[in-house]
Amino acid sequence: MELAGIKNVLTKSLGSTNVINVVRATEDGLKRIKSPSQIAKLRGKSLKDFFSSPEGSKESKIKNKNE
Repeated sequence: MELAGIKNVLTKSLGSTNVINVVRATEDGLKRIKSPSQIAKLRGKSLKDFFSSPEGSKESKIKNKNE
């Protein structure tokens, strides 16, 4: 994984510990990864919906207090 430039990855293998099967499963999992924009498009939402802070967040409370 690190040779491919992927860092901070935690995996768990259930069932077979055969090296070939683990490598194939890892490759399949990496192929299925989608970007945030792809997921937003599938759900019919914008990226702001995913990354904006909720109304009750600490930042919005501080902004309201300072106004």
